[in-house]
Amino acid sequence: NTQCWREVPEVWGWLQARNMSLDQGYKYFVQRVQKIAHSLSRVPVVWEEVWRHFGSQLAPQTIIHQWLTASTVGQDVTQHGYRLLWSNADVWYLDHLKTTWQTMYAQDPCTGIPPIATGRVEEGGPGIPF
Repeated sequence: NTQCWREVPEVWGWLQARNMSLDQGYKYFVQRVQKIAHSLSRVPVVWEEVWRHFGSQLAPQTIIHQWLTASTVGQDVTQHGYRLLWSNADVWYLDHLKTTWQTMYAQDPCTGIPPIATGRVEEGGPGIPF
């Protein structure tokens, strides 16, 4: 959600000076960050919301982090040739203190991913400490 950019005079003024909409500003930001990452020999990782917004307009090296519970974005990501980092927010996030390690290990990041595309799923996933 980029609506807050209207409330920051410097950001809103910058966008207006370039005749950019909020969406165009967001696209500029994402593309610029990707270019910076690549120039430093880094691979950008973005949340699935960025994929949903831009899809295959993202640089092909981008890794998409599927994190939302019951999300099916991984199928779309891998079918387009992108790599996927998978974690289930209801299971792999470390603030879910009642989740057992057995439950964590029972998760299958390749569920719903065609066998030919499972090689695009990054091994493991983050245990996020929110």
